[in-house]
Amino acid sequence: MAQIFPFKGISPKPELAAKVIAPPYDVVTREQVKTWGQENPYNFLHVTRPEGDLPDDVVFNDEQTYKQAQTYWQKLLNEQVLIGSDQAALYVYEMHAPSGRQLGLLSLVDILEYEKGDIRRHELTRPDKEDDRIKHIQAVNGQLSPVLLTVKDSGEILQQLQKLTHTQPDLEGAVDGVHHKIWKITDTQQQQALTNLFQDKMLYIADGHHRTAAALRTKTEKNHYCLAAIFPAQQLDIWGYHRVVKDLNGLSAEQMMEQLAEHYEINLLDEAAMPAKPGDIHMFLGNNLYCLSRYDLEQETDPVARLDVDHLAKNVLAPMLGITDVRTDPRIAFVGGPDALDRMHQQVASGKQAVAFVMYPTQMQQLLDVSDANELMPPKSTWFEPKLADGLVCYSFTI
Repeated sequence: MAQIFPFKGISPKPELAAKVIAPPYDVVTREQVKTWGQENPYNFLHVTRPEGDLPDDVVFNDEQTYKQAQTYWQKLLNEQVLIGSDQAALYVYEMHAPSGRQLGLLSLVDILEYEKGDIRRHELTRPDKEDDRIKHIQAVNGQLSPVLLTVKDSGEILQQLQKLTHTQPDLEGAVDGVHHKIWKITDTQQQQALTNLFQDKMLYIADGHHRTAAALRTKTEKNHYCLAAIFPAQQLDIWGYHRVVKDLNGLSAEQMMEQLAEHYEINLLDEAAMPAKPGDIHMFLGNNLYCLSRYDLEQETDPVARLDVDHLAKNVLAPMLGITDVRTDPRIAFVGGPDALDRMHQQVASGKQAVAFVMYPTQMQQLLDVSDANELMPPKSTWFEPKLADGLVCYSFTI
């Protein structure tokens, strides 16, 4: 079973945490990165998305970006904006969003446990994205963005985490309306109590498959760890992760509706809305919004086939729209987040996209079931909200 390990994290000075904290590197556009960077020289996007400080013609995986990441990382260390802990610690992590409070734990996990299958995955990775994370790890000689893991918990882990948050946090800051707090746990008895709660548990990747794979590919005999934020399963919220497609693959709207009727009961909706239950997919097509209701959901027992994203991929995206690999086909894009519905509606109404599919969220139990069955979900099956912040606790190989 997986284990957790304290470590000497690198964090901002407490008075600078609110300036350093940044959204995760993979959910912001280059334009947003440039704006954040111009407004704030301390923002951690200078390190995690360094192309924002480079000319526009420098792409994200150009060698210059990794050199720039190294330069800015060293700058924040030299100026003591970031400082290393003198004691190994575990870090209680709270995210407080308008939807509620979520508690987890920042620690190291042994990447060899991922290799053995005791840290379970549910998605395939793309080599180009793995390579990007590997080069970033090598440039800064550390892991700066935690992987989001989850764990089945009957309440003991959450109760213990709650006990450790009755004092003032050591670090705090806000990103996009979410308040993030960190409590540094250096007491060895408290650390052991937490470690004991995890020692018989299986861990599951919720978000960060590419970072996990990159940690495995960069492991050494002395360093075979991965920076992880572990949250009890009941603490995490999965939102729908939606699909937009640029064209109908030569079909007319009428032909597509005829083919869809073979797999779904179709009803016209009066207004844009998220699906209300599993088995329903809402579709923007032309000037209309439809509800597509699966015929087969109640009879299906396979954990992957029960996923609406899998059903859509096998019955619509591939045979009707000619999209056989959603990881590489440029005609499909993915939309997540609080404003996803409005963005998809606008894209179809403007003609930028031909059709949009609004997905009911994959459920946490579905993620666990697929992982336990050693099966894989289609890419982009889950969108976790709120997102972990970057810049509050980093793992350096040299500390």
